[in-house]
Amino acid sequence: MRTEKRREQDREYYKKNRERVLEVQRAYSLAHLDKKREYDRARYIANPEKKRQQARERARNNPEENRERSRAWCEAHPERYKEVSHRWNVANAKKKREKDLLKNYGLTVAQFLEMSDSQGGVCAICGDGPREKHPLHVDHDHATGKVRALLCWHCNAMLGIAKDNPEILRTAADYLERFFSANGSLSEVV
Repeated sequence: MRTEKRREQDREYYKKNRERVLEVQRAYSLAHLDKKREYDRARYIANPEKKRQQARERARNNPEENRERSRAWCEAHPERYKEVSHRWNVANAKKKREKDLLKNYGLTVAQFLEMSDSQGGVCAICGDGPREKHPLHVDHDHATGKVRALLCWHCNAMLGIAKDNPEILRTAADYLERFFSANGSLSEVV
């Protein structure tokens, strides 16, 4: 059994020789990779929540290192990354939507809902409500990033196809009106 004095000596040695100790540990781990994996797996199985908590703390304390490790893994395993991402997105659709709103438009869910309520929960152009697989989309100015309103999928796509250019939309409206008959249906081209 190790004594407290011996533990203190080990701590002091580690502080003074940290890089050397880590180098020896890395070399040992690489030389005995299967043994280390087996040992790590056994420790994880014995106490999974403790290991998850340690991983979360490591990620929180070293965010840049964590991002780099994650980026490297994603590049090394593109198919697995795609599968894991898809599974997470499906299982966490609400959380993903919240993250996307904030990241892409700077909107919180509360602000999005406030916008939706102020529009009566319908598209700002055609007045249609959201559909099951197509919720209202955030329309924004691509040049400035400024949020304009909430639109249905069709109206949002229409503006995107027209490159947010009012002249293209006016020309398209004029074109349709030329072929619209008095009874509200498209007339035949003569």
